[in-house]
Amino acid sequence: MAVAMIIAFWIYDELSFNHYFKNYNSIGKVMVKWQKGKGANASQPMPMAIQLRNAYLDD
Repeated sequence: MAVAMIIAFWIYDELSFNHYFKNYNSIGKVMVKWQKGKGANASQPMPMAIQLRNAYLDD
């Protein structure tokens, strides 16, 4: 029963994530993946963040 409750809480959390934002169904994440050596890193370059902010935020 405890496992079923944990799974139910996890599903509820996944389905209700970001619903407090006005346009929650339009939220996206833009990332750049680059590899160096054996590891990989996902990041967002600052120039892209500034451009997206200027293009999509309401004035």
